[in-house]
Amino acid sequence: MTSSESHLGRREAILTAAERVFNDYGFAGATMEAVAEAAGISKGSVYNYFESKQDLFHQVFAHILAAAEADVGPILGDRNLTAGERLMRLLDYWCGQLDHYRRFGRLVLEFWATAAAHEDGGQLDAALGRMHAHWTGQIAAILEEGIAAGEFNPDFDAEIAARLVMAMLDGIEIQSILGMGAEVDEAFLAAMKRSLLTSLSAGRGGHSLRGAP
Repeated sequence: MTSSESHLGRREAILTAAERVFNDYGFAGATMEAVAEAAGISKGSVYNYFESKQDLFHQVFAHILAAAEADVGPILGDRNLTAGERLMRLLDYWCGQLDHYRRFGRLVLEFWATAAAHEDGGQLDAALGRMHAHWTGQIAAILEEGIAAGEFNPDFDAEIAARLVMAMLDGIEIQSILGMGAEVDEAFLAAMKRSLLTSLSAGRGGHSLRGAP
């Protein structure tokens, strides 16, 4: 293993440990000592990679986003799939992550709360804004392709529709973390996918719901 690979591996281990510690104790209760212990390294070693607890908290968020981007990128870029199929695959991925969000629900909610309160000078708020703009743009691009291909109703505003999809997913995610609302199981996901594709295709004669279960 090269020194660069060793550095990246150590950083990954710290981020994974920090994700657990922040979820267990919250930002205020978490300590760099606890993160170091969870990662099996010295406290001083943590500071070799991250300047402060706040920096580590931000980097955990960035790490989670980077992992999601790596997973979703191939789905969004698969030109063998129709726009509708790519959108449904995106929903499949999101649903598959709900168990993770529930396990680390406190951390997810704390990211949102910290951003809303601007407790870190607006840095996390800005990061969340960039994340939402990115994913909204990705979904809007899929919808625009579907409109151009005749899959979706051309009267739809792709950006507004994408924002509605994001709002729906965010709302269900929060309800799932808090144990509220309907159980998001296979039947729920299938019904949601059918409803979304039917809505997007409404007004088109002879439309196909290819991609919906």
